[in-house]
Amino acid sequence: MFEGIIDLLAKITGANVPEWSFKDIPNLHGKVAVVTGSSGGIGYVTALELAKKGAKVYLAGRSEEKYVTAIKNIREEWKDAYVVYLHMDLLDFESVYRAAEVFLAKETRLDILINNAGIMFGKYQLTKDGYERQIQTNYLSPYLFTYLLIPALRRAAEYSRPGDVRIVNVSSIAYMFAPYSGIYFPDINLPYVFGGEQTRYGQSKYANILHSQALANRLEKYGIYSVSLHPGIVKTNLFANVPGLMQKILRMYPINRAVLDPVWGSYTTLYAATNPIISEQKLNGSFYRAIAQKSTCYRSQDPALVNQLWEFTHRIFEKLHYLPSNDNFK
Repeated sequence: MFEGIIDLLAKITGANVPEWSFKDIPNLHGKVAVVTGSSGGIGYVTALELAKKGAKVYLAGRSEEKYVTAIKNIREEWKDAYVVYLHMDLLDFESVYRAAEVFLAKETRLDILINNAGIMFGKYQLTKDGYERQIQTNYLSPYLFTYLLIPALRRAAEYSRPGDVRIVNVSSIAYMFAPYSGIYFPDINLPYVFGGEQTRYGQSKYANILHSQALANRLEKYGIYSVSLHPGIVKTNLFANVPGLMQKILRMYPINRAVLDPVWGSYTTLYAATNPIISEQKLNGSFYRAIAQKSTCYRSQDPALVNQLWEFTHRIFEKLHYLPSNDNFK
């Protein structure tokens, strides 16, 4: 029993020493990447390490002031870094649509898309688009952004080995907290639900995993792979809204020794985004956990549920006229 508890803690926190490291990231010169939520934390380290390997990296997020500082810091650390700010507010579908337009006007290809940005917990609140903040930030807006960038991903795939063009959705072990049905389609906002903010967060993270499966199913024929991951329990700004009791627990010794810093937290993201073994072993749709390990999602990834969520989400954006009603990916 004790060994089982230790193993569970290792899976949640990433209390392992990885065999893979940043030096194993391949040469990325000529590649283009987008990392959302990259002004700090895991996203910042991810963007920095991609830039160090020669990729042109777009840092996508809301606060221009924070991103100007982040880009300045990256260039100070790596003088040859080719990093660009892309304004995008995930709490505003129109902003997401415009961000994709701006990117497509500037670039002919996209090799790596990392949907890293997210929010956790906080009081129930609807966005201007009428959706609960967590489900919009963590799932709906990334769905729209990814879908709109498929043309650039396809162009990159034409000149790449199958599987080397990647979409990475950063999920969380909190997918386990999603409601019993997984996704509550009658009202995805979950205004009244047992578990409140934790359940809403869990649903959004579970949706990330199902989204990756749907993308994997639809885009593999073009040579594009989609994977998802749990980066571990990481010290980032996400914990700002964690309830006080949980914050106290996380600070307790020895639990606080197992909480990762953003550098370790970025390992799994970068592994999933760049490791050639994923292409070589045809691991499309796979799930990873900290630190840089292939893992298993312990909730259903039934194709019917995957398709139901994809079609449900597509209809949302059809009605808002952000996506066409007839295309190849429905």
